Amino acid sequence: MADLEQAEPRAPQLVDHLLNLTAKSDLQIAQGHKVVKVRRAASFWLGERGHEFILAIGDDSTDEDMFKAMPTSAVAIRVGITGTQAQFNIRNVAGVIDLLSSLAATIPPEID
Repeated sequence: MADLEQAEPRAPQLVDHLLNLTAKSDLQIAQGHKVVKVRRAASFWLGERGHEFILAIGDDSTDEDMFKAMPTSAVAIRVGITGTQAQFNIRNVAGVIDLLSSLAATIPPEID
C-alpha cells in the first residue's frame, strides 16, 4: 500500500541495503512485482522429516524457486493464471481465501 512514486525508486536501494546486511547468511533477497522478499531457502525446512502436508502458495515470479523446491508430495499453487512451476493455479486472492477456509473447516476439533 506504499505510494508507487516513492516506492519504485527506493525498492532497488532497499534491495542493495538488504544484500549487504545478509551477505554472510543463507537469506536470499528478491525483488518482484511490488514486493521485496527476504527469504530463507525452502530446502532448509523441507530437509526436516515428519511433514504430513506441505502447501506452498505464491503470487509472484519470486515464488517460482519455492515451487521448484517442493517435494512431489507437496501442493504448490500459483495465484493468477500464468505459466508456473506450481502444480495448480488459483485465479485470485479470493480463491485462496476460499481454499484456506475450506481446509480449515475440515480440521477436526481438538480432543482434550
